[in-house]
Amino acid sequence: MKMDVKNLHRVKAKGRVYWYHRRTKERLDVDGNGNPRGMAQIAARCNAINATFETPAKAKPASGTLADLIVHYKESVKFTRLAEKTRYDYQRTLDWLSVNYGDTPVHQITTEDILGLQEELSDRPRTADVHCVMMQTLLSFAIRRPKRYGGITFNVASRAAGVDRLHKTEGYAPWPEAHIERV
Repeated sequence: MKMDVKNLHRVKAKGRVYWYHRRTKERLDVDGNGNPRGMAQIAARCNAINATFETPAKAKPASGTLADLIVHYKESVKFTRLAEKTRYDYQRTLDWLSVNYGDTPVHQITTEDILGLQEELSDRPRTADVHCVMMQTLLSFAIRRPKRYGGITFNVASRAAGVDRLHKTEGYAPWPEAHIERV
């Protein structure tokens, strides 16, 4: 009889067969008292452990919050038309913003909040800039939807609001003639 149970691991040692849950390393072939279990009991116990790892369905975020804006943005044509790699990169930033600031009502976000976000991530300047630019993108998206997001009229994450980038580069610099000659 073949059983298809996730995370069920069979180990043969000392001439015996032992059954373990792969992720937790819990031995399944005996109960807490050392009594042997049958295969049906092993499978049931393994499935019970697997159920503890399943994530519950997420509740829909409250309307007008940053998490709601992120969900709305990810469903928009503006996001879905992006290249797959770009969406993947954006997804990491959007997930971080949703987890850390998702409960904040969009109309209550201030430039001070954006500068605080930038300061929080200042040990990684490029990451801080990416998050600030994403907030700028999200708030631009929200401005075009005044009924849903409290009628904000100014993007508090923009450079016009005083949010400068932390990561400074000198831009493109052509190769010096000496380097070209060496090649």
